[in-house]
Amino acid sequence: MLVSEIFNNELFIRRQIWVYSSFAATSMAFFLALFSAGDKVDTSLPLSMSIYAFTISLTVNSILAFICVGFDDEIETLNDIYQNSSFKLVPILAFLSFIVSVLFLLAHFSLWSACFALFTGGFIFNRLGDGLANLTDAKDDSQ
Repeated sequence: MLVSEIFNNELFIRRQIWVYSSFAATSMAFFLALFSAGDKVDTSLPLSMSIYAFTISLTVNSILAFICVGFDDEIETLNDIYQNSSFKLVPILAFLSFIVSVLFLLAHFSLWSACFALFTGGFIFNRLGDGLANLTDAKDDSQ
């Protein structure tokens, strides 16, 4: 499937709704936990950066979830929205803001844990990329 037509796939849209909603809910849970801590919160730089990144994550992921739900019956329109050149970076911002916010939150508690999480994520994506490349090569060879 071409990337330019990925939002023409109903199953992909339904999965995106779940992803955006879960990222938004996790971001909201962070703020509720922070609110319940009251004045006992240590304001370190990693925690402050995590707050900013979770703010972006909450906003962008919530909006994307509403867009996916709102245009659920109009798949071509949703695909056109996502292919708009000024909108293409918004889903990337949604994912990156969530990942960055979690990494900064981990760094607040332990810099080593943030480093391990970053290393583990990089390793997994590297292996995934290699696996997809091998799969694509195998499909090309069979045709």
